[in-house]
Amino acid sequence: MKANNELTQFSIYKINTEKVEEIILLEEDNDANTIKNKIIVYLSNCIKKGKDNVLISDYDEFSLMLIKSKRNPIWKNIVEYMINNGKIAEDIDNKTIINQSTSYILFTVIDSKIYVMTGGRGANYINKFIEKNYGLYLIPKIVNKNNPIIKKVVENNITGNNLSTERITKNVTSVSMEDSLGSIYRELNIQVSKEIAKKLGVTGIEDNKQISILSGDSVVIRKSVLLNELKIILKTLSKLEDKEDNFILNYFVPIRKKGIKLSYLKEKMIQSIQNEELNKFQLVSDNISQYYCSSYKYQLIKQGECVFESFSPIEFKDIIDIVRDDKGKLYKTKIEEVLYEYELETLSENGEKVIVPEKIINLLRGCIEDERYCFYLLNGSWYVFEEHFF
Repeated sequence: MKANNELTQFSIYKINTEKVEEIILLEEDNDANTIKNKIIVYLSNCIKKGKDNVLISDYDEFSLMLIKSKRNPIWKNIVEYMINNGKIAEDIDNKTIINQSTSYILFTVIDSKIYVMTGGRGANYINKFIEKNYGLYLIPKIVNKNNPIIKKVVENNITGNNLSTERITKNVTSVSMEDSLGSIYRELNIQVSKEIAKKLGVTGIEDNKQISILSGDSVVIRKSVLLNELKIILKTLSKLEDKEDNFILNYFVPIRKKGIKLSYLKEKMIQSIQNEELNKFQLVSDNISQYYCSSYKYQLIKQGECVFESFSPIEFKDIIDIVRDDKGKLYKTKIEEVLYEYELETLSENGEKVIVPEKIINLLRGCIEDERYCFYLLNGSWYVFEEHFF
């Protein structure tokens, strides 16, 4: 790798150590570099178990994982049958039907924080460890609510019939113009000036020119940079995280800000399911369009084994029906098993993972009420409306 003449665009993620602790055993005195190395060992073992090849290399302050994958496309059998039993009009040297792909994951530690850059399907491997909405959280730190910066919006709707909304504007708009009471931003594509780009550590932009930045779980700066420039950007982002927000991006706030315990809502949710109020919950991926439009095969996993599969989207009721007893009764332990032990994954027609295995509780959207609040579940987290907006 030639650091002085190799440029590329990077998708930048931040690792959430609390999520790492849920999967990997960490010691109290583990520093960021130790945690990074444990993640690499864990991922390497998982990748090899899946019969993919992985190369690990250290360069400067970076640790690189290069992953080579081979997958049988789901349509392989029918095509092989036609080749073996049909009349071949034009031949090719290699009739092997297999898809091959190459991905990378690049780790580095800045200010005792772990950052990850990915290419190809690299993001799928680290998905369980990342800080969700990391890129979105940075936007209120670099712009004001009325700055005209937004070119594209992807929202997950907590209320209403539409699960997700995506729109592209003819002219850039501001956050204040795009606000929607019943939605949470999933992704924003913004156009920023040279001055705002500098707040992210990005340089080399001409006067009166703008740069595109995609913000969601990651930050994607649409400008090719050198590794040394990437380090400057990461150091800038690290400092930016401590800056106060200029405005609040969403109208929903986590329940912890209201002093509400997660255990209380867990019990309320189980009661609701036992009362057959299944219409209150919708099973969707965080990436809704991928779940319904890009996935070909849907698989329900328990302890690494497929217990149910379908070629149409699996609904929450389908999973609940699996754990009913012979008389159709639902027990609390079985519901907990579904929510916290079962995982759902989807595959493309090429056999590649579209939605990586994720616990059912993290794929649900729903709403339950008590005498004080309406509680909204979105991908494993509970929210309430922030009253001071109204």
